[in-house]
Amino acid sequence: MESLKTARALIRIFPFQFELTYLSGGQLVKVSFDLYLNSHQREIYLEKEVLRKPAHDFLEQLKLYFHGRQNYLDLHHLLRVSDFTRRVLNFLRKIPRGQTLTYKELARILNYPGAERAVAKALSSNPLPLLYPCHRIISKRGLGGFSQGQLLKWLFLFWESSYKNFDI
Repeated sequence: MESLKTARALIRIFPFQFELTYLSGGQLVKVSFDLYLNSHQREIYLEKEVLRKPAHDFLEQLKLYFHGRQNYLDLHHLLRVSDFTRRVLNFLRKIPRGQTLTYKELARILNYPGAERAVAKALSSNPLPLLYPCHRIISKRGLGGFSQGQLLKWLFLFWESSYKNFDI
């Protein structure tokens, strides 16, 4: 398989830090994020200047999302996953903000009854959380997993349901 060239952008907006990975054509291929409480200043670090517009687009989409005007981030991206995972992830965009489903319910809706573990595995490989909001899928016994950690899963679910106008 041909190796694809990537470049990264790091965006810090209190209380988050986002690491974005782009292909040379500008498609977003990976998003990871965590809490970053060391500074209240907005900071943007670009591995390549060509990422300035995609990073700006990410910030604009983030604002729309946190202001409750958008269900998920809608950005130019490339989703490199299996067909099954693509089907699972695409359905996530239909779940309204502030609502959740269990892994079992999602498996049933997708006509894979009893395949909640396969659905959970597909969600765990989601390279683009917030574009495909997997935090809205929970366990029947609690939050369940999230690639960015349970605290962030809880925070995003809280903000989506309770705190409609988080200003970034």
